[in-house]
Amino acid sequence: MLGVVKSFKAANRAQDSFADPTKGGNVDLGREGAPVVVFNASKREQFTPSSGYKQLFRRLRATYQPRVNKDEISTDTLADANIFVLAQPRERFTTSEFEVIRSFVMRGGSLLIMMGEGGEQKAGTNVNYLLEEFGISVNQDAVVRTVHYKYLHPKEVLITDGVMNRSMLKHVSAKAKGG
Repeated sequence: MLGVVKSFKAANRAQDSFADPTKGGNVDLGREGAPVVVFNASKREQFTPSSGYKQLFRRLRATYQPRVNKDEISTDTLADANIFVLAQPRERFTTSEFEVIRSFVMRGGSLLIMMGEGGEQKAGTNVNYLLEEFGISVNQDAVVRTVHYKYLHPKEVLITDGVMNRSMLKHVSAKAKGG
């Protein structure tokens, strides 16, 4: 009888962990107040929640409202978004899409742009048009280390207590000073 009680308690704990969002359980996506993360999939992104970010998308459901945009980027797309994710877009953006993204960022929205080696030229996009307004751009090169330290792959680098992009530091400093 004791074994049955223990297995029943273990089953209840397991069931609770399926419902617990902090342990990867399902959460009602319609809950109010959770930040909205929109993954763009309208520009043939290399990584989407269905290809490459499946586990991340699933985990984000614990504390966020993740969504996928497959249509043209518009004001409606980003109306209630807090974070907009572009993961290696492989098509060019229109001027109106850039205006929507720019106004989203200026209203306080967060924009996460991830690009791979080769930059915008290899990807076939024009994302630097937007980024250069904020003093940053995507380069075509990659960081490669020549000495083995902590990571096996030569393009994985540990950067501690440093600034990766001087122009980003200059832009942030100018904004902090009110310029």
